[in-house]
Amino acid sequence: MGDVGALRALLLTEEESTIASFNEICGELGIETEFRPIAQELLGQLDGQKYAAVIIDFDNPEAAEEYLPILQQSRLNRNAVVIAVAANAKNLDRALRCRVHFVLKRPLHDTEIRRTLHAAHDFMLVDRGRKFRCLKILPVRLRFVRSGGTFECSTVNISSNGVAIYSSTRMKPAESVDLEIVLPDGFVVLASGIVVWDDAHGKSGINLQCRTPEIRQRLDAWLDAQAAVITKGELTFRDFSQIIVPAASERAISKDGFS
Repeated sequence: MGDVGALRALLLTEEESTIASFNEICGELGIETEFRPIAQELLGQLDGQKYAAVIIDFDNPEAAEEYLPILQQSRLNRNAVVIAVAANAKNLDRALRCRVHFVLKRPLHDTEIRRTLHAAHDFMLVDRGRKFRCLKILPVRLRFVRSGGTFECSTVNISSNGVAIYSSTRMKPAESVDLEIVLPDGFVVLASGIVVWDDAHGKSGINLQCRTPEIRQRLDAWLDAQAAVITKGELTFRDFSQIIVPAASERAISKDGFS
């Protein structure tokens, strides 16, 4: 079912244009989609697979009465981001009363879906096992997949599933990139990613997918060590100086390029 580290969204609708729109835009962000319209099969599905987001069709009268209670009962998915879609204003009000996270009114427009998914993306990442973001500045070499252009930059923060970078190059949301991130011990994290946001002031956010399970393990082990240091109150003055004074990457980075 694809990369075990990938974000997944579950579509609870039978409306074909809704499915097509979310499939396309979720694909831009590296989010895998699945379609499960039958409530009777939903509980087993939610118990067997974790989803970052669940899109519920509130024009379906079963949405609040069946889908939401099943979702709330799910050990794995009770904290998933819930996005409601509906054409009927009363159904949208009902969705808000049910405390869904986001609502979208039909007819759906790609711009609104894209904006909603971008806004929801950080919440999706938080609900995964990795909440810790390390604020160390690390050197990065980044390559645009489409153009092949490369440049060097540095991290603002990094987690198991995402990285914020500081650079002089503007990034376009939904753009595919390859990255080399050099850890302090010299290990190079090879990863691919999707640009999630760019603040137009030098900072960009990228959804991160390591190339191999071994690379994922090395990155996670290093992040766990950094979290342990902070928990024990062992953050040094040098570490704080790196956080407070970000600079363009001047550290050595592998010259082997991208494979």
